[in-house]
Amino acid sequence: MSDEANMRRRVILINPPVIDVGAINLDYFFRVPLGLLYIGTVLKEKGADVQIIDAKVHCEHHLQDFVRGAGDKGFYDYLNDTLLKEIAEFSPDIIGIGCLF
Repeated sequence: MSDEANMRRRVILINPPVIDVGAINLDYFFRVPLGLLYIGTVLKEKGADVQIIDAKVHCEHHLQDFVRGAGDKGFYDYLNDTLLKEIAEFSPDIIGIGCLF
């Protein structure tokens, strides 16, 4: 087997943040991203190193950090910087983004 075949592929699956909560059904907003979880499970079974980011949860989780000192940045700029940093730290080979719209 080649070295490439032995390498674990690093995959990030992202459930994107909701920008305009008023434009969607709130029932959707609080749902677990099952499709990404199913895909992530299959990829893990096939040997991939998988990370799933639910950016809707990140919104809530990082809101306190933002309130404490993001300065002049808007919340979504702050959230995007946070997500980009997390993606860069994981250094994925593949990025998948879910969308149900």
